[in-house]
Amino acid sequence: MRKFTTDCTVAAYGPGITPIDALLDNLEKAAVRHWGRDGAGPAERSWYLERLARCTGASRALVANRGTTPVGFVVYHSDGPVDVLDALYVHDGEDRQAVAKMLLEEAVRALAAMAPCREIENWFYVWPDDYINEPLTHLGFRVVQRLNLSMPLRGRTFATLPCPDGTSARPWAPDFAEALESLLLTTYARDGGHPNAEDRQPAGNVTRRARELIEGHDARFSQVLTTESFRLVAAIMIETWEDDFIVQELCVAPTHRALGCGRFLMHGALRTIAEAGGESVRLTVTRTNETARQYYERLGFQLKAVVPYASLALGQ
Repeated sequence: MRKFTTDCTVAAYGPGITPIDALLDNLEKAAVRHWGRDGAGPAERSWYLERLARCTGASRALVANRGTTPVGFVVYHSDGPVDVLDALYVHDGEDRQAVAKMLLEEAVRALAAMAPCREIENWFYVWPDDYINEPLTHLGFRVVQRLNLSMPLRGRTFATLPCPDGTSARPWAPDFAEALESLLLTTYARDGGHPNAEDRQPAGNVTRRARELIEGHDARFSQVLTTESFRLVAAIMIETWEDDFIVQELCVAPTHRALGCGRFLMHGALRTIAEAGGESVRLTVTRTNETARQYYERLGFQLKAVVPYASLALGQ
């Protein structure tokens, strides 16, 4: 087994660590080299600064130092039953992987001390050739690959489909929050019987996912289907980021599958986004969920990339 060695030390991040700016300068340059487009570096820097700014209370960071010079950091927080690694960056060097492993180990140890550590998730991208990948695997993290699918909207039209029998289409409203969580639990919870094993999640994860969808969706494009008794049976949640349109969730209750509910909601969302000037829509599915992939491809989505980032969980 590979041995990771480094002469760096780890310290808690605080406002007194002013040289962190130099490390972020390196990060910004690395991002430009990696992405190869204008603005990528500043955007990466802003993203990491935002996460470092959260380091109060439950959100914390550790910095790896070589002497008095910071060379890497990790940001983490505890979110109910799930502990989260928000961000990790280590500057180029011969011991880059060793520093990454040291930071990850210290973060896991700190999270375990904060509360019983039932599950740790990773919220940052991990590419197949990434320096972070081997340390994560070394520590026992499980990588779940996701497929990035997208659909160009320019020149496309989307017919107005009839509402599936026994249902009514309604715009998203806060009153549906509890029902959405219940629908997601039915679909994704480990005891909920999702047909794809890698899509099953602990109930705490699903609850957090529902909260994220409610807080982050764009109500202009999100919609639900209910029965005549106002029971929520399907929902589509769209997130927007500048000119980017993302299908964060398309969920249909088991009792209403194969009735056209998903197709109805997706067509409605795509039509509304196209009318608003959107040029494309994207989404992700678990690589092993072939049924979902084929479904979205029939709707017109195309595979763009395989990205192993969505779910890296530390084993029990």
